[in-house]
Amino acid sequence: MKREEFIEYLRAYPGVTSVSKIQSDDAPEWSTLELLFDDGTKVNLNPDVLSTSDTDDIDIGATEKILQALDAERRSAQDGQTSVPVLPLVRSLAFAIQYREMSSGAFTWLTDFIGYGIALEDAELLNPNANNNPAGYDALQLQSQAFDNLHKTMTEDYFSLVEFGLGPNVVAMPAPEGNESAWFADIPVMEYLIDYLSEQSGTPWVVIPATRNQLFFVNTAATAEEWGALLDALEPTIEYHNGIYPLPHSIIDGQWVEQPIDTETEWGRRLHTLQLQARTISYNAQAEVLSATENNIASYKALSITTVDGAEHDMSFALVPEAWITTSVPQTDLLFFESGNSGTMVPWQGVVDRLPHLIEQQPDVHPPRYTVKRPTFQEMELLQLLGL
Repeated sequence: MKREEFIEYLRAYPGVTSVSKIQSDDAPEWSTLELLFDDGTKVNLNPDVLSTSDTDDIDIGATEKILQALDAERRSAQDGQTSVPVLPLVRSLAFAIQYREMSSGAFTWLTDFIGYGIALEDAELLNPNANNNPAGYDALQLQSQAFDNLHKTMTEDYFSLVEFGLGPNVVAMPAPEGNESAWFADIPVMEYLIDYLSEQSGTPWVVIPATRNQLFFVNTAATAEEWGALLDALEPTIEYHNGIYPLPHSIIDGQWVEQPIDTETEWGRRLHTLQLQARTISYNAQAEVLSATENNIASYKALSITTVDGAEHDMSFALVPEAWITTSVPQTDLLFFESGNSGTMVPWQGVVDRLPHLIEQQPDVHPPRYTVKRPTFQEMELLQLLGL
């Protein structure tokens, strides 16, 4: 269903007398809708936050969600319910892994390493479940309310980006203070800003969610010196309590995608190492949680970083202990198979190509992990031939 068709569908909805858009001159078209009912009730609705589909194409499932929220919002307005002070809260995998079993209404993954939930304004913790919701609000209503509140943090200077001190090729969101990265959850707005900046400069821009209060937009045509200075600021953030995932992202088909890294430059190699370090923290947290809650796999291993002779950049690897029949690992560049007092470092792709039955993706694990079976004596001989 196209956007204009959806608007007409809402106008024909029982009890609705008009549907109009609430739009600043610089805001994305139809970012928020105002619905007027025959009893005088007015309800603001942001359909984009209820769907991960393209903003110009709403599917049936998203439409059903919007109508459910529509009815709930109307009932709330009729009961005299006021808005609640909630905002989206974007956090790292290491923080969000504790919410992994929540419903999508309470917590949503934006990428393999970044998620968001709903929090009271100025609070650091996510709203954990429906039992903690304000009276009369379900998770879907809170989500819509949170994004509506987020948009209200931008007043006259709607989406007025500010320089970070590194020149015009690195700018940042200015509000809401202390929770600027909440905007990373609003994909339609982020896509609008990326497109705007790209059109102005004639070069692509990327978004870096560094910390809860640092959301950067970076021109991919930035100089090596600018990237180097930015990396000086980004590298320490992976250890911060409010750190998120300080790597460049772009939007493809309405979804955040981590930008490929060119390791032919010095700053590209630094960025690649930062990526491995950030993922190490994420997978360490994941392995700790899974090993404490899952009993069907004996050994959960995290990602580690190594250097390889002849390689221009750091590489990731995971340990496969000889003592365990099955080991759970993240996808890495290399696998180290223990054998006696030593072992063999083998490229991941080499194992997949020659011994594909040893590796199998685990179901329902986010971000993805794989089980690796202990090789037989004959398989270990082949792995040694494939080893570095």
